[in-house]
Amino acid sequence: MRQESLLAIAFALPFCVPGAAQVQLCAPAKVAALRAELPATTNPEWQALFHDAATLFYSDEEMPAAYQFRGGFHLARHNLSGEPTEPFGNANREFPWRTPGGIDQAEEKVAKFTFLHLPAKEDGGRWPIVYWREVWSDRGDPSPLLLWIFPIDTTIGECLLLVDSRGARHAFEVRLRIRRPDGWGVEILRPYPTVDSLLAKLEQLGTDEARQVAAQLREVRAVPLGELRDPRPRAFVTFAARAPVETLPPMSETLAAELLAAPFQEAAGVVWRETVSHESDVISPTSSQDFSIVPKGYTAAFLGNDSTGCANCHKHTLLTASEIQPFRDWYGHVRGSADGIFSFHPVAPSSLSNNGFVWPVRLRPQLTPLLEAYDPEKHPADRYTFVELGRQ
Repeated sequence: MRQESLLAIAFALPFCVPGAAQVQLCAPAKVAALRAELPATTNPEWQALFHDAATLFYSDEEMPAAYQFRGGFHLARHNLSGEPTEPFGNANREFPWRTPGGIDQAEEKVAKFTFLHLPAKEDGGRWPIVYWREVWSDRGDPSPLLLWIFPIDTTIGECLLLVDSRGARHAFEVRLRIRRPDGWGVEILRPYPTVDSLLAKLEQLGTDEARQVAAQLREVRAVPLGELRDPRPRAFVTFAARAPVETLPPMSETLAAELLAAPFQEAAGVVWRETVSHESDVISPTSSQDFSIVPKGYTAAFLGNDSTGCANCHKHTLLTASEIQPFRDWYGHVRGSADGIFSFHPVAPSSLSNNGFVWPVRLRPQLTPLLEAYDPEKHPADRYTFVELGRQ
């Protein structure tokens, strides 16, 4: 992508204003509820961001997943394939893009929401998300795509929550992506980044059950290797990884909830359990229970816990289905824009099609203060860089 070739979208939006700090898609009561579900953290920087009035919150209800196809935006949950050999019509319904990484085997017991924080300007406003239209003729779809990028120092977070037997939600992980000049940095917040940190908490609790769980954790000597891969024919595999899989000891729902209430710590690049050779260190544990401190069947161990691991899936944003899996009866682009974020789009709900097309595609009015048509005079290169993750 060359900056001089960018085409501004046909309709204009107002400039970013200081009032943008109050932009929200959720009702105030829901914003307060989601903010309250974010955990306490050991890093005051993240704690402040969670409670900043400029942090925008949304869930799938406010911003349902949508992808582009022939100039329109389609809801990912629709557009089923008419062919008996194809379960879905678009890649966004399949592994590894359907769910946040690691929870594809535990969707019914995991809830999630997203938050977005744009960097501040000196005048008190916010650097906006910039957008334009461009035709990627090499993609097999000659229709203009709506593209957008985030300013450097944007933070996008995803809070993952376990749902207990009473329907209460408990955060077990917060994933943060921070826009850098060369792409997205990553931070992961967990209550127990290492097995030693969990053992210390269990010893602090000192109950009979806590001591029993701790004893079982100490008895672990070898962790079996497992494999995670998509179910496609091997010639067309999009994701495949092998990693040691450690299953947590069983614990009561009461103990698990108490453990999840601890302050979350930074876990990016941290190993859960080291081995002597370090060739098969455990990145994250899994569970065989519906409610523990991680989901049942959690597969985070295969994904890595740094920016490289995250990019294995996020690099596919805006790829066409035909590029991912040729000769299949599916269509459309993987959701997101070209710089590797799945969870956001600026399109009005009225422009999202269930099964067909809605033209013209309109931007969401509530997001107007946070969006601007790209203009190199207003949006300097030291704040906006074009990292084409989706086109690698």
